[in-house]
Amino acid sequence: MISVGLVGYGHWGPNLLRNLAAHPAFHVVAASDHRAERRAAALQAAAGIALYQDGAALIDHHRGLDAVAIASPVSTHFDLARRALERGLHVLVEKPLCTRSEEGKALVAIAARQNRVLMVDHTLLFTGAGRAIRALRQGDRLGRVTYYDAQRLNLGLFQPDVNVLWDLGPHDLSLLADLKDEIPVHVEASGHSHVNPGVPDIVHASLRFASGWMAHFHWSWMSPEKVRRTVIGGSDRMLVWDEFATDGALKLYDRGIDLPAGRGDRAILPGYRTGGWETPATEPGEALQRLVGHFADVIHGRVASIADGPRGVRVLQLLERIQAALARNGVAQNNRSGSQKNHLTY
Repeated sequence: MISVGLVGYGHWGPNLLRNLAAHPAFHVVAASDHRAERRAAALQAAAGIALYQDGAALIDHHRGLDAVAIASPVSTHFDLARRALERGLHVLVEKPLCTRSEEGKALVAIAARQNRVLMVDHTLLFTGAGRAIRALRQGDRLGRVTYYDAQRLNLGLFQPDVNVLWDLGPHDLSLLADLKDEIPVHVEASGHSHVNPGVPDIVHASLRFASGWMAHFHWSWMSPEKVRRTVIGGSDRMLVWDEFATDGALKLYDRGIDLPAGRGDRAILPGYRTGGWETPATEPGEALQRLVGHFADVIHGRVASIADGPRGVRVLQLLERIQAALARNGVAQNNRSGSQKNHLTY
């Protein structure tokens, strides 16, 4: 059994603790949080665990640890993961891996040197739909991927140390990176800030890749409705995953366009392929429980990780490219001067 400690018991920590405690491969032995009420809540959720106010103290001093799960603010990820790896612990880090790709590369190097597992909590890859999409790609059911379009919207949660790109973006970018191991050649992005100046809570981003395909994203903390929708266009089939649709199903469409051969430079009208659609089978169960089980399997050497350190770095590189485009274009500010009320309605 793998003895594991949990650093951070805020928004995501309770989910990690519950799933680690429920998995037969793990024994949760310790948890930390700087807030006394959160430590008390962790103890109530897992009776008998040791409690620490400081995550570094848990990592440095708790005896018998084999692994640590880190669910603290993003700005602390690098230092905590580095400490854990250098102590010889396996590490699971809440997304994103850290704040810079260079830090991520350093963690990957330490993990390799210490022969320890470094994994990122890219939960979307472990959903039933995420696993089905991976299987469709591996089985070449989509054909050549030509575009990727995703919306991830809700009202909040506003984060203290990251903008909406770094909060919601890693979900979609982890799936994108799993589909295509490619860094974009051109990135455009725009952002809008309604609350904290210079910290966008709405971001649109477009990525273009050398192989000819493109991706578009819309992330928002300012939507009155919760939207989780992904469309992937392929040369053979098109895929739609609308998590909050009535049936919530993944749909694979035998639809698209056919271009005539030898068209030259003249304008053409494509032919339309309007076949039916099917619902690929998806595994039931909680994605985070599958992720935790995958972490155990990787530690025991049974599988190679689909969410390892290098993949986490790839997501960081995509985040950095989009952040650089935001910095280039500036972030529009909501005008809250004059007689405007203290609440915002859209």
